[in-house]
Amino acid sequence: MIKILVTAPRGHMDSLIIREAVRSSDIEVAGAVGPCGREYIGRDAGELCGIGAIGVTVSDDIEKIIEDCDVVVDYSQVEFSMQVLETCVRHRHTRAKCHNIVCRSRIGTSAYYKRR
Repeated sequence: MIKILVTAPRGHMDSLIIREAVRSSDIEVAGAVGPCGREYIGRDAGELCGIGAIGVTVSDDIEKIIEDCDVVVDYSQVEFSMQVLETCVRHRHTRAKCHNIVCRSRIGTSAYYKRR
């Protein structure tokens, strides 16, 4: 079973990933994290996605939950995504492969090229 940590669970892609992960027998949602100050911090990630409680409380501290996961899936905004990436690198959760496929961390944020 692959344990995933999903960022920004209120977003379109992230909530879709949570819904599909819950349906899968091979994937477990091990954690969810959002930027500090968001109104959904402390709520259940499944409830945010409209599927009911799944027993995963959204945190605003990725440092506390990153070790519980195998994969970090990130489709958040650039600023938060950079924080997530830095944390993944510190915890060695990033190993890039060819064609933008990442083994342990997947970043789908589309605005990087505008910010660099």
